[in-house]
Amino acid sequence: MDHPLSKPGPRRCLVLCSRKKFDKHTGDDEYFIRQVVKFASGDYSKVFHIGTRKAWRRVDILFDYDNPDHYDSDVLAFRVKSTPRYVSLTASMIAGVHRHAGYWFDEHKRYGCILPIRTELIPNPNLLDPDDLESFCKPEDVATNPLVESLNMADTADKIDTKPSDIRKEEQGEKEEPLRLTHDIGGAEENPKAPI
Repeated sequence: MDHPLSKPGPRRCLVLCSRKKFDKHTGDDEYFIRQVVKFASGDYSKVFHIGTRKAWRRVDILFDYDNPDHYDSDVLAFRVKSTPRYVSLTASMIAGVHRHAGYWFDEHKRYGCILPIRTELIPNPNLLDPDDLESFCKPEDVATNPLVESLNMADTADKIDTKPSDIRKEEQGEKEEPLRLTHDIGGAEENPKAPI
């Protein structure tokens, strides 16, 4: 049996499991990473957890192995059912894995999100089959629809929250009054607060 993590060199790893199995283990993504590293004969101290994305029926866990500079390296994929097993990826899937890792690193740099980033997709019963690896990182996930993914930044001072009522208002065409910012213009008598 091939043990790719026992060989030197950087790797990026994708771990896939069902949401039901993930929740059964109290949502502990590190549990699944440890299982995969043990299965692939790796050293857990070389793991850098990038992020976890929970969807309606599937969970994707992404980590770099022996890759301190986080270069786009060879990608290994594993599916965890009763035990981990290897999954082969197409070139477009590998590109999607690197794209999503880049997205999470950008979120870390831009907004100060603490890695690993944990996100949860808004539940949608029309999601693809959890075994469909092509759905890991399609462009419509985040790039074209910012409401698809809610960012959990519980470890940071800021928190982004999109309320379902706000989404419904947008869909029904309701608009809230725009926020008017004002500033002081010292000495102005007629209009002490002018809109910017």
